[in-house]
Amino acid sequence: MTGLLLAWLLAPVDAASPFAERLNGRWVAAEPAPVLEARFQAALDRTVDALPWVFRAVARPRLEANVGWCRTWSLSLDAAKLALRCDDEPPEVLPLDRPGRALDDEGEPMQVRVRVAPPAVTVITASDKAVDERSWRVEEGGGLVVRRRISSPSLPVPFEWHGRYRRATAP
Repeated sequence: MTGLLLAWLLAPVDAASPFAERLNGRWVAAEPAPVLEARFQAALDRTVDALPWVFRAVARPRLEANVGWCRTWSLSLDAAKLALRCDDEPPEVLPLDRPGRALDDEGEPMQVRVRVAPPAVTVITASDKAVDERSWRVEEGGGLVVRRRISSPSLPVPFEWHGRYRRATAP
């Protein structure tokens, strides 16, 4: 029974699946930008304020430069890959069938893995220094909740942020 459950959980997502149909498309912030920015700054404050004071001045700009929130998300999930795009940045295309590899800002190796577990898809980027989890969860009412969590041995309190999005209307 456990093997059957595991096979079901790891089965590829069909592009025509109800989950992919609900996830795929362009999403825009459902909350005003000042609300999202205030939540982002509060998350930074919680994380940075837990550090010893001598590290705070260095940690905040570094964390802020590597973590942000998006006004729009474009998402496309099929049986082979997840493509995601934040605002006007270049899209990320991540395979579903195997972990990928990437380099962080300092050239250190990271492993990138996509986990599809409807009603959410999560991208986990892990290195020896930190784990970055980004998830997109489709709500029953049709909205999207985006969450980000960064944990590290260097951070006594993980960075945690979320925002709500709605499907963009066609122009």
